[in-house]
Amino acid sequence: MANLARQEMYFHKFFTVDELIERIDAVDAPMVQAMARRLFDPSHIAVTLLGRLNGVKLDRKRLVC
Repeated sequence: MANLARQEMYFHKFFTVDELIERIDAVDAPMVQAMARRLFDPSHIAVTLLGRLNGVKLDRKRLVC
């Protein structure tokens, strides 16, 4: 029921299992790469460190993948 409610709230429709599988199968490597570039933008990366850092120093250059 939670799934049905979520679909109704976000999409105003219910997706069948076949529709979900079709949409998943439609995803290709370039689509995943484009989304990764959007989500992992180095200018928006943040880091949190906990514990003894023993002089660890980070700058943006070390965060770029």
